[in-house]
Amino acid sequence: MKFKIEVKRTCIIINDYNLGDCPNVEKFFRIFDMYSYIYMGMIYNSETLQLILPRGIDVPFLEEQFGCRAYYDNRIDNCIDIEPIRLKYPPRNEKQAEVVNFLTGNGKYYWNRDYSQYLLALDTGSGKTYLGIFYIAYLLKTTIIITASVEWLKQWRDRLLEHTDISHKKIFFIKGTPSIVNLLSKQNYYSVYLVTHSTILNYANNCGWDKVRYLFSHLGIGLKIFDEAHLNSENMYNIDLNTSTYKTLYLTATPARGDDNENNIFKRYFKNIPKISLFDPDKDPHTRYVAIKYNSGMSTLDIDSCMTMHGFNKMVYCDKVIELDNFKKICYIIFDILSSIPGKKLVFLSTNDSILRFKSFIELNFPEYIGNIGVYTSINPNKFEALNNPIILTTSKSAGAAVDIAGLTCSVQLAEPIKSEPQNKQRFGRTRGYNTLYIDVIDSSLSILRKYYERNLPMFEKYATNVSEVNFTNVNRLNDTFNSIMIKRNGGINPFMKL
Repeated sequence: MKFKIEVKRTCIIINDYNLGDCPNVEKFFRIFDMYSYIYMGMIYNSETLQLILPRGIDVPFLEEQFGCRAYYDNRIDNCIDIEPIRLKYPPRNEKQAEVVNFLTGNGKYYWNRDYSQYLLALDTGSGKTYLGIFYIAYLLKTTIIITASVEWLKQWRDRLLEHTDISHKKIFFIKGTPSIVNLLSKQNYYSVYLVTHSTILNYANNCGWDKVRYLFSHLGIGLKIFDEAHLNSENMYNIDLNTSTYKTLYLTATPARGDDNENNIFKRYFKNIPKISLFDPDKDPHTRYVAIKYNSGMSTLDIDSCMTMHGFNKMVYCDKVIELDNFKKICYIIFDILSSIPGKKLVFLSTNDSILRFKSFIELNFPEYIGNIGVYTSINPNKFEALNNPIILTTSKSAGAAVDIAGLTCSVQLAEPIKSEPQNKQRFGRTRGYNTLYIDVIDSSLSILRKYYERNLPMFEKYATNVSEVNFTNVNRLNDTFNSIMIKRNGGINPFMKL
């Protein structure tokens, strides 16, 4: 019998549906994308007349909209048990033990046991990878781990081998369509599969999402783990809506999307999915936040060139602002601060070209750093070696999620202003130690950057140990401070500053 509303493990299917039948439902997943409206977080199949929605939507709401009761179908495509895996280490603290109870439905989390999806919204450094590995060992179902990059998958493989007694022969990297075709041609006995979003998306684009479902069934996937679930969200939605696995685990330190419309869909997607964060505002903050305000003196013409029909262009801004004298003066002030801070410092700029020019600026004006500046972006073939330097120049994209820099004591947003709260929180979370520092350079000459600052300040107030502001927008104060630093460094001689 075909039911109108079928509630499955990771999706809800509305049968006998024509697009437009229920605008109240469709509007939740419709966003305007540049020139037209698109749907995100739902699928409509015109051949089968099925509307496929995320499992997190309120079922009573759907029952009211469609005037019928929902049918709960807990069947799964295929689920293969794996050999026992022994954990080498117990949870390292009370918080991890609390998450273990959350995942296993013990104690006050008894109500969790029958759910098929769980969201761990835990801060950077809290041990999300360990907890994901714990759940693999607890559930003992064939697992697929899905991330945005191969490097993260390598970290998962390394941590699996470190924290459990699993054999490396039981872990399989899915590398492109050829390896998928090879897997489909035989019976497989792997326990954990590692794959990137792009590999799954390319396979789906070439062969269809129904083939992705067949792949998961053929491999016997019982557990999906999405690492950094706020990234590649659209692909994550499509995987969930096209498969029916026993359990799904979502891991992220920033459970939100930067775009407001996409964030609304993200929130609806997880509305009724059990989640845990355990953030303690009294104990967990460990990094100080300092906003350094100044006026770069950027011309009206240059400011206008930073604005496009799609909004503020941070790359154009960065390439222009690093040429200005006031920017160079504020850099002197910042590097004077950094000189008194031990450990590594991470400096964010928007473009590779500006990073190379700024590197030359540092070497010319701060010769003590010659040979000690690392460039951590794709233009450096040895970028991971750059993380060993006391000064590391990077972009938010390069030093994004899952980058762990040992000994990092300070991060500086120098010329990469970002509107997105999740991205700012991610940058803020790069420092792991207590009493570390985040410096946010605010160019008040652009009204949009002042708005960015005001928008993100509540987030910093929540996650920082202390929030303060240093104001150099008064040109006399900027010059006086710069001159005093020059006297201290060079006996009053002003070196030729050039990027």
